[in-house]
Amino acid sequence: MKGRGRKTVRFLLIAAAAATAVLFFCRIRPYVVTSGSMDPAVPAGSLCLVRREIPFEKVKEGDIIAFRTSLSGTVIHRVVGKGEEALTTRGDANTLEDGEPVTEDNLVGRVVLILPFLGFAFAYAAQPAGRFLLTAGCVFLIGWLCLSGSRKQERKERRAAN
Repeated sequence: MKGRGRKTVRFLLIAAAAATAVLFFCRIRPYVVTSGSMDPAVPAGSLCLVRREIPFEKVKEGDIIAFRTSLSGTVIHRVVGKGEEALTTRGDANTLEDGEPVTEDNLVGRVVLILPFLGFAFAYAAQPAGRFLLTAGCVFLIGWLCLSGSRKQERKERRAAN
């Protein structure tokens, strides 16, 4: 069982690194939803993966997009109207449309994947205590993998010597 656990941890570390690389090269970035304005489609605490640099003309009504505003930073809302040079957006739980239209200049991208409640973990990892725990956990796992491999080698050498 011990060997199986090491293989699982190695696999998870490699899979996480590969997934991060793929997302980076595909221009996909994570954003955490902090309000309930998109309930129930995107609950507060969700992690949204946003495909950046999407052509403005490819955005259509019904798409969930991320955009920058002058007051709130980055917002994730649904497109409810499309004009020649601007998009009208609204949160699914809101009754009024957003005050600022979305133009090509402030469009961040289109949401391609919603992972409910995973955003809480990302938000925690962005805090100093979360970064410390994440770093310490990675160092521990890598150290454990290295030490367990060297112990296994020592046992093989002792058996061969006897």
